[in-house]
Amino acid sequence: MLAGSGEVLAVRMNGPLVVGTTFESDVKTGEVGSFSPQCIIEEVNEPQRLAWVSRPPLDPGETDDHQIEVHWSFDMTPTPNGTEVRHTVRIPTPKSGADELASFFERTDRMATVRIGMMQTLENVKVAAEHAS
Repeated sequence: MLAGSGEVLAVRMNGPLVVGTTFESDVKTGEVGSFSPQCIIEEVNEPQRLAWVSRPPLDPGETDDHQIEVHWSFDMTPTPNGTEVRHTVRIPTPKSGADELASFFERTDRMATVRIGMMQTLENVKVAAEHAS
């Protein structure tokens, strides 16, 4: 698996890799525990871009206004020496529960953990691409 965080344990696609396809993953983090976010492909522009959104399950009593959306993407740009790969994440503020989410991110230093995982993912992609060529 290319995911460098060690938190993504499995991925199940529900169709081809096209816009609108849904997939589910099994995730286990130290801060939250195990969960299976619902994901949807938002953009496929081969070979330049792949983007998807991950929606963790809501806690009991939460409404759609509490939904956290984690937007992930890979952008590939040809260079004279190969390909530059950029991996990004964006987490818009939910309509409800923003203070709790901010507190969680601060208390757990979650974004540092995410950044470390993303850097390892990029290294994994690099090794896989170099091994394939």
